[in-house]
Amino acid sequence: MNFLEEVKRGREGLNEGVPGGLPSFDRKTFNTQHGKIIGLVGSEKSGKTALLIQRYIVYPYLSGANIKWIWYSLEMSRSAIIARLTSIFCDIHSREEWKKDTQNIRYRIPEHKILGLGEEKLTEDEFEYVKKINKLFIEPLMGVEDEEGNVISEGRIEFIEDMQESNPTGINKHLLEVAKKHGEFRYSSYETRDTEGRTVTRKRMVGYTPTDDTKIWVFIDHLGLMKKEQGYTIKDNIEKMINEYAKMLRNMCKFTFVLVSQLNRGIKGIDRMKFTGEQLQPQSEDIKDSGGLGETADIVIALFNPNTYTHLDRHLGYELKHFDRGYRSVHVILSRYTPSPINKSLFFNAKTGRFIELYPPNSTEYKNQLEAIKNL
Repeated sequence: MNFLEEVKRGREGLNEGVPGGLPSFDRKTFNTQHGKIIGLVGSEKSGKTALLIQRYIVYPYLSGANIKWIWYSLEMSRSAIIARLTSIFCDIHSREEWKKDTQNIRYRIPEHKILGLGEEKLTEDEFEYVKKINKLFIEPLMGVEDEEGNVISEGRIEFIEDMQESNPTGINKHLLEVAKKHGEFRYSSYETRDTEGRTVTRKRMVGYTPTDDTKIWVFIDHLGLMKKEQGYTIKDNIEKMINEYAKMLRNMCKFTFVLVSQLNRGIKGIDRMKFTGEQLQPQSEDIKDSGGLGETADIVIALFNPNTYTHLDRHLGYELKHFDRGYRSVHVILSRYTPSPINKSLFFNAKTGRFIELYPPNSTEYKNQLEAIKNL
């Protein structure tokens, strides 16, 4: 596609991207743009997977975007992911029903209750609602399996949790097969010499033409848990995935990648905390195990949980005590196509797995929002 064709697409509204359920943050980042490498980084237990689910699955799916997801979940099981999806869809769907008729029930069912972990069990009404949500949203997304695990119907998400298939070369091989289902590669011939010095003709990929309008989004959660190539360090492994494979599939096939990574513990350095105070936030050098993500990604988004810092009682103007450890902030720390940095404060509702943008502190809307949060 040449430049003027891209401009024309923009005039027709075809480059608006896909919203992710955080309206202000979405506007500033131009939604999620197809054909980009997105780094999603955060500390342990900050809610990275929950944000991944909300911003890159739930709201894109509800928007009607034609997306096929390939999800390498190397940390969480399929059942845990489905429970999280179910919880957030229960909250969103029942809220919309409640807005139509306030006599309806708002269902805020945490994932542990959906799975029956501990002493909490679903009531009969909750169980019926979970079955309804499963039929409406989970089966179209995740597909349907019988009791023995055989696939009855495929969903929009191909969920891969087998560590044996998760080394960079294996991931690339599988993604090339996915690409062939939705388009055709173009090849050119070239001559080279084999190990015995003989001239041989080989082919190389030089382009790709999609045959349908399906957009392919690939998640790797997270990069540090990929199976290592033989003889590779974790850093080498990550660099190979990003710079050799993800970059090619982005450039040639317009695949979208959301690559999840951890933050270094160094962000907790005492001198840095004293210097920055309530403005403390992740920087590009805090990305764990790889500089390649910051160098190659089109945008890097960091999720930050200041509740783990004992000296902090405020962050970006918000008093943490108001949120029962549910305060988070999200930051654009690197970007090729949006302003940066971008900082936004959020409330993470652990009961539903949803992130909600916070209004500016001291505003009337914020005071009302705090009252609503207390009643959750």
